[in-house]
Amino acid sequence: MFAPWSDPISLTRAWCLYELFIASVEGELVVAMPAREEADFVSTIRFRFDEIARSLSRLSLARAQAFSAADRAAIFGAVEQTVGVHALDATVLAAVRAWLLDAGLRALAAGGGEASDVMLSSRLAVLLEGAGRRDEAEGMYRRALSAQEAHEGAAHAETLSTALNLAVLLLAAADSGGADARAPRLAEAEALLRRALAGFDELCGAAEGGDDDGVSKHEKDAVIALSNVGRLCASTGRLDEANECYTRGLERARAKLGAESAELYLLMGQCALLRYDRGDVDGAIVQLRDAIAGRTRVLGESHVSTLFALGRLAQMLRAKGELAEAEALTVTLVERRERTLGVDHADTLESVVARAWFLEARGDAERAQRLYEHALRGLAPELSLIHISEPTRRTPI
Repeated sequence: MFAPWSDPISLTRAWCLYELFIASVEGELVVAMPAREEADFVSTIRFRFDEIARSLSRLSLARAQAFSAADRAAIFGAVEQTVGVHALDATVLAAVRAWLLDAGLRALAAGGGEASDVMLSSRLAVLLEGAGRRDEAEGMYRRALSAQEAHEGAAHAETLSTALNLAVLLLAAADSGGADARAPRLAEAEALLRRALAGFDELCGAAEGGDDDGVSKHEKDAVIALSNVGRLCASTGRLDEANECYTRGLERARAKLGAESAELYLLMGQCALLRYDRGDVDGAIVQLRDAIAGRTRVLGESHVSTLFALGRLAQMLRAKGELAEAEALTVTLVERRERTLGVDHADTLESVVARAWFLEARGDAERAQRLYEHALRGLAPELSLIHISEPTRRTPI
C-alpha cells in the first residue's frame, strides 16, 4: 500500500521495507493505493514524473522507523545476518523502479496529450536503460528527442538532455557491441555530444547573472557532456584530444561547480585512467587516489562510482607489482560490493575473481578455487576485469 504516494508510509517503516524485500526476492511487488491517491498519481506520472521519482528514491532502511527499539534491533539483526542493509535498499529500490517503469509505460500507452507524452518518454527511457532494456531505451530516447525537437526546439534544455542521454547510451553500446555497429554508433554519439555541449554552453551564457540554480544545472550538464566527449575520444585512440577535453572539464568544474562537486571527482577519475593509458602510471595512481578520496566525501564509500575507482586503483597497483596494497583494496572492494550490491551481483563476482587471483598467487590454491567456482557460476564465460571507462550521466531515480 503506497499512501500517500508522495511520501508512502510503507517506505518509512523498517518492517515494511523488510517485507518489500522478501516480496521482491520471492514473489512479485504489487502496489495498491486508495482511489483518490491513485487518481492523483496517474495525473502526476504524466506531468510531474520527477516528483514521483524523487519521492520513491528516498527509501532507506537505515532511516526507517520501527515500533520500538527492540523491533528495530531485531529487523536490523536479521538483515545484517543475511543480505545486508545496503543490498536490501538496492533490491527494494530496483523493484520500485520496475513498478514505476511499468506504471509509466501504461500511462504512455493510454495517451494523455503530446506535451506530457514527450516528457514522460524521456524519463522512461532512462529507467528502461537502467533496467538493462537497452534497445527499448534507445527507441524511447529517439521518440522523445524527435518530439522535443519538433515542439520545444533543438536548443531547449530538455531536448539537449535527451540528446546527451542518447549519446551516452550509444557510447556504451559501441563499447560492448560488435565491430560492425561500433563505428556508426560512435559517430552518432559524438555528433550528439558536441551538439549537447554547444547547446549547454549557450544556455550557460544566457543564464549568467540570472537564477543561480539554472546556471549550475546547465554547467553540470555541460561538464557531463564534455567528459563524455573526452571518454569517446579516449575509446577511439584520440588521446591528446581526450586529454584536452578532460583538462577543460576539470577547470570548468572547479570554477563553476566548486571544489567538492561530484562532477569534479568523477572527471578526475577519468583523467587518471587516461594518464594510465598514456603510460604515466605513477601520476595516474596519485590522481586516482585523489578522485577516490573526493568521491568518498561527496558520494560515499559505497557509491558505485567510488567502488569503480577503488577497483581500478587495485588493478593499477597489481600491475605495478605493489601486491600487498592491491590485495587489501580488493578485499575491501569485495566486502563493500557484497554489502551494497549483494553477493551475486556481476560487479561483486568480478571482484571475487580478483581476490581469488591473489590467493592463488600466494599459494592458497584451495581457497582460490572455491572463489573461482563461486564467481564463475554467476558470470558469463568471458570476463572483462578492466573497463575502458565509466559512464557519466544523469538519472531521475
